[in-house]
Amino acid sequence: MKNKGFTLLELLVVVIIIGILAAIALPQYKMAVAKSQMATVKEAGMALAKSIQFYYMVNDKAPSNLGDLDIELPGTLSESKNVYTIGNTTYQMCYSDSVHKEICCLPKNDKLPMFLIAAYYDGEIISYCRTTTTDETKFVHKVCQRETGRSTPNRCSSNANYCDYRY
Repeated sequence: MKNKGFTLLELLVVVIIIGILAAIALPQYKMAVAKSQMATVKEAGMALAKSIQFYYMVNDKAPSNLGDLDIELPGTLSESKNVYTIGNTTYQMCYSDSVHKEICCLPKNDKLPMFLIAAYYDGEIISYCRTTTTDETKFVHKVCQRETGRSTPNRCSSNANYCDYRY
């Protein structure tokens, strides 16, 4: 009676094929997860930016902190009222003057870029996908490129070590 089963060579071929398929699929999976996380970050960030614009139109001045805004988000507001935490993302006022406010959305996952929303009070919301490095070969640049549809950044700051891709 003959033994039935797979030879070592057949098993090796199957393992190699599975390895090749995994090598092709894994980067696409990582990018899909990153884009999904960025969409969540962007949605809450845009709500904050629009709320800042509304506050400015009603009060004719910029809000002093995020606690002044007439918006309820599914997260926690810090004691200083300048930082919202929603899930694994921190939203904070990172720059402000009498003309505009910028809200930075800072994912705790360092593989994701920062999402920067600048709420200008002349009626325009400008948003950027900001990387954490100027090295355009890094994954965060690929996420920003896919997210914004731009192949090159609009601006890079060598001393602050970031690049912005404008939406």
